[in-house]
Amino acid sequence: MPFKALVDVGFKLPNVVSDDSRIFWQCFLFYNGDYRVKPLYYPVSMDANQGKRLLDTLIQIYKQQRRWAYGVGEIPYAFLGFLKNKKIPLRKKFSFGGELLEGHWNWACGSLILLLFGWLPLILGGYQFTQTLFAYNLPRIVGRILTVAMIGLFSSIYYSFYLLPKKPNKKKPNVIKVALEWFLLPVSMVFFTSLPALDAQTRWMFKRYMAFWPTPKIRKKIIQNEPLF
Repeated sequence: MPFKALVDVGFKLPNVVSDDSRIFWQCFLFYNGDYRVKPLYYPVSMDANQGKRLLDTLIQIYKQQRRWAYGVGEIPYAFLGFLKNKKIPLRKKFSFGGELLEGHWNWACGSLILLLFGWLPLILGGYQFTQTLFAYNLPRIVGRILTVAMIGLFSSIYYSFYLLPKKPNKKKPNVIKVALEWFLLPVSMVFFTSLPALDAQTRWMFKRYMAFWPTPKIRKKIIQNEPLF
């Protein structure tokens, strides 16, 4: 971000976990909504989230997702700023505020709704609900919706292969392994997306505040001349 923007908002950033989103909202409010982020397409090199064992990696991924989802605390900060700043166009307040609210809600609830909506009402609704026409059609409707959604899944699988960089040794990628990773997406979306987000939001609700947790990285020893991809 421009150095002048840091000077204008006063350099200092409160001790918050989601520091990147907080500095954005500080600038957005300071410049009366005339501030945005543009992607910079540039190759980067960084360490992946990886532990010594598979279990360590899974735990670290959960904690990392929870730390990111802790940014739900920016909702009251941004909304209070919208109320105080009368110079921000109302259109931008609704657009940015709605995107912020919907994003965190969908982050925590979207996957769980898809998982539970088809059969949970039948269990909780009792005998009278199960005898209704809506209860009869509910699993079928949800099944058809998920079937149509598979189009997006298969499209993502195709483009993931298309965008993979070529290996230096010209070996073909493990197609089956990469495809199985995509079919595990429903599991990862529940356990490494929705649950960490619910964890973070519940901590806010019960005032069990988090501190910043740096993700530990374990760098494997790279054999000389070993391909990186």
